[in-house]
Amino acid sequence: MSKRKRRYLGSDLASSVRSILTGFYCSEQRAEKATLKAVASSEMLISLGITKRI
Repeated sequence: MSKRKRRYLGSDLASSVRSILTGFYCSEQRAEKATLKAVASSEMLISLGITKRI
């Protein structure tokens, strides 16, 4: 039971990592845009937090 579970988790992890890597290589520009968007949103959140504190 535990062996089967461990093997399933390992294969699941490997497949997820592989899919993440392939997705990253396939859509580097899209990932770049997403990171820029995330940075912008985090900066907005930080500025909002600062204004709220003041």
